[in-house]
Amino acid sequence: IKESAECTGNASVTPATVPVPAAWGDGGCPNAFVSGADYAAAEIVSVQRTGFKMVYQCANEPTNLFCGMAGYEPTDGLYADQAWTALGSCSGTIAPTSSPNFVSLDDVGGCPGEYDSGVEYMEGDKISNNRVVYQCKSFPLSQRCSQIGYEPGNSIGSGAQAVEFWRKAWSVVGSCSGSIAPTSSPVFVSLTDVVGCPDEWSQQTYEEGDRVSSMKLVFECKADPLSSHC
Repeated sequence: IKESAECTGNASVTPATVPVPAAWGDGGCPNAFVSGADYAAAEIVSVQRTGFKMVYQCANEPTNLFCGMAGYEPTDGLYADQAWTALGSCSGTIAPTSSPNFVSLDDVGGCPGEYDSGVEYMEGDKISNNRVVYQCKSFPLSQRCSQIGYEPGNSIGSGAQAVEFWRKAWSVVGSCSGSIAPTSSPVFVSLTDVVGCPDEWSQQTYEEGDRVSSMKLVFECKADPLSSHC
């Protein structure tokens, strides 16, 4: 056996330091990522890393539907790079956004009906809340427009912990005052005569293209997915 030099004491190993990525452009950290949550296109989240927090942005539609699914987590999901884009590191918190300011919103005239939690809203529907007009986003985000927690203008929590889930389902259109004048019933003379009347509408399942009549007017069921409401 070859002799080696004598040693004393214990060798110290300096742990490798993880470099902190450059800070992202908007300052503080957004809300932390929550596995299983629904994320809108381009929504941002933060994830705790060793010694720093990282900001990620959810992909555009329709890939954003995967952002909250297992396997796509920005933390260590196998397919994370397909759903999330790293934007940079962050520190602190983002100041909560204030309620829409009437002065900065376009005046859209009369106010549509107030939001009603008992109504099933669809893509393009407009409502008002405290003189602000909101429009239900396109499918599949429109499926959230009638759900609890997505009421337009409603925040869950307070201060830096406030979460505005409604922004995933509703868009701010503008401010309003008064009410919208009711539209008149269809005028028969301006409608095309389709000759014979199909069966009267009844409570049953209809499919895309089905026609029914009501009060001598003919209606046609819209294309999927709206046909599910016919």
